[in-house]
Amino acid sequence: MGVRSGRSSSARPSRVRPFFGFDPTQARLARVALAAWIPLVLWREVLAFHLAGWSCAWPTLATVAPTDVVRVAVVADPQLTDATSYPSFAPASSWTLAIVERVSDAFQHRAFRRALLPRRPDRVLFLGDLTDGGYATADPREFERVRDRFDRIFRWPRRTEDDASDENENEKEKEKEKEKRNRRAAHAPGYLAVHGNHDVGYAYHLARFPRVAARHEASFGPPAFVAAIGGVDVVAVDAMALDGDERRDERTKRAWAFADALKREQREEDDVDETSTTPADETSTPADETSSAAASSERRRRPRVLVSHLPLATSDEGRGPGAAACGALRGSPVVPQRVRRGPGGAVAYQNYLSAASSARLLEAVDPALVLSGHDHDQCVETHEYRAPPSRGGGGAEAAEAGGRVRGSGGGKTKTVEERTIGAFGWLMGNPRPSFAMLTLRGEGAGDTISEGEATEAAGRDAADGGAAAARGGVGVGPESESESESSSVAGGVAATRVCFLPEHLRTVRAYAALGAVTALALLVRPSLVVTAAFITAGGAGSDAFAARVFGGEGEDGGGGGRGGGATESSSPARKRIVALTLARAAWRHCGPFFVVAAVVVGLLAGLTLADLATS
Repeated sequence: MGVRSGRSSSARPSRVRPFFGFDPTQARLARVALAAWIPLVLWREVLAFHLAGWSCAWPTLATVAPTDVVRVAVVADPQLTDATSYPSFAPASSWTLAIVERVSDAFQHRAFRRALLPRRPDRVLFLGDLTDGGYATADPREFERVRDRFDRIFRWPRRTEDDASDENENEKEKEKEKEKRNRRAAHAPGYLAVHGNHDVGYAYHLARFPRVAARHEASFGPPAFVAAIGGVDVVAVDAMALDGDERRDERTKRAWAFADALKREQREEDDVDETSTTPADETSTPADETSSAAASSERRRRPRVLVSHLPLATSDEGRGPGAAACGALRGSPVVPQRVRRGPGGAVAYQNYLSAASSARLLEAVDPALVLSGHDHDQCVETHEYRAPPSRGGGGAEAAEAGGRVRGSGGGKTKTVEERTIGAFGWLMGNPRPSFAMLTLRGEGAGDTISEGEATEAAGRDAADGGAAAARGGVGVGPESESESESSSVAGGVAATRVCFLPEHLRTVRAYAALGAVTALALLVRPSLVVTAAFITAGGAGSDAFAARVFGGEGEDGGGGGRGGGATESSSPARKRIVALTLARAAWRHCGPFFVVAAVVVGLLAGLTLADLATS
């Protein structure tokens, strides 16, 4: 018995069966492919977003203490895809629309949660176009579905500036009541949002479909407001109505009445500033002087940041040809002004506000900085306008905050910088999605830091910007950008910096390149091997074919010389054996490709679903 066992063990070679019956070489290649795919997917879908946020630092105001600023994250044109986005490719209720929506939503959710929120902004400001087809969506249930998607993607904590310690609660309540009396309160949630053309349409649509605008306002806030953030007033205007017919359109009347009220308030505050600088009356007491100074300080003009969905027009109602007109950060040609009017002459489409509306708006608001969206790409423009003269000729502080001033007396010529922020989503025609970081001076802006501290802060800011630009070369930021191109400071009032998100086209190219290599190694090459073995076997039968593709592990049964070929071919049973042998050979050599594909697709789908399910 012992001898027989010895012979049996020596006659039967020990063999480890490959996993799922795969060819050992193909199984090893599959493991190599997974070792390349898994890190790539985790890098492009997770880590790249963290790095995009980490590589972008908040801009600083050199003359303001770092603890006396308010930080605002600015997001332009999220424009959530819906059934109106790609009606031919992704119609309503189709599986293609479901895929497009989930992929697009997952990108913006990752960008918001992993790149933006870790920077710990105090507020979030949206520059309009929150939805893609809000103005064209009649079904309220569809609008609610898109609105719920927005809330799920942009899970901004519902906290506002009055979330503070109990010891400051009474003071905060007083400030809140004062702001409520003196200016229109912003929308209740922690984020602020203006209306865009994809949300409510232009003047033509606003006049025809007022319920659409009212529905959007009920969900995302008023079309125009003044929000006191730190020591700055953020003035949002109803840009979609400004170029309507002011005589007939109620929405346009309200939009310009809002701007004119700001202009009147500005002149009154300028008069207060002028009065507060006159010498004190000889009969006044120190107590009277203190009381007067306190009253004038309380009413002194606060610097303003103008927020509009539509960019402002230059003097020729357009922008110069080529990207150079908008700065080096722009990646696409500058779009010229284009106006289309509907029946009755109302504006149905425009790329910029008209030159007349832009000039009137700048004069009314007199801003230190202008922020806009709509263009989907970066742009920096400097606008020149005529500041309104005050009755007393004052307003020096606001003039200094608002930008460079030429001339003397009332009606000075001033300049202000406009920053157009690129789209946040990757389906908006801009391969480099982005957001902006806005630093505003706080309430105690008068407490300036020393010159040495200012120099040190500016050095830190430049170092942070240089490090961010250096880190941008890994595929999550611009290849080359200077500090002056990506950030700017407006008169010690506000500072902005553009932060770039991972380029989705790079992700697609990386996946396509590795996918091609994977398919070549795990699908094309083994398919050719199996095909060549089948052709070479010819009439030798299934055993000869199996011997070639299974390395000698042929099917059981007859031997298959030339003489048996006719019998095999004419037998239905033998044909089935050949078919099964061919299928087994294909699985043995090509099956690893489908396993790798299933793992990669499952990983991508799992990350996408996990992102949208994360609170």
